[in-house]
Amino acid sequence: MRTARMITLIGVLMTQPVMAQPSSWEWKDAHRKCASAIEGNETWPSEPVKACAAMHMCANEAVLSNKQQMLLLSAIRRIPNCQDP
Repeated sequence: MRTARMITLIGVLMTQPVMAQPSSWEWKDAHRKCASAIEGNETWPSEPVKACAAMHMCANEAVLSNKQQMLLLSAIRRIPNCQDP
């Protein structure tokens, strides 16, 4: 009886939609935010060191168009002490 309830509960949980949560720049899927941030629709981290790290992650992990790559490089160069990727 207990096993049947557990299986039912697991089945219900698996069929429920996952609540969408905003992605953080520290999460593994942060590369999904890159294009939006480059286009100005998403904010970069407010601290320059964290913004630089996020931008470098975007340069290395996100699939970007040539225009997005140029915009990203320009943004990187505006951050003090942030080197080109």
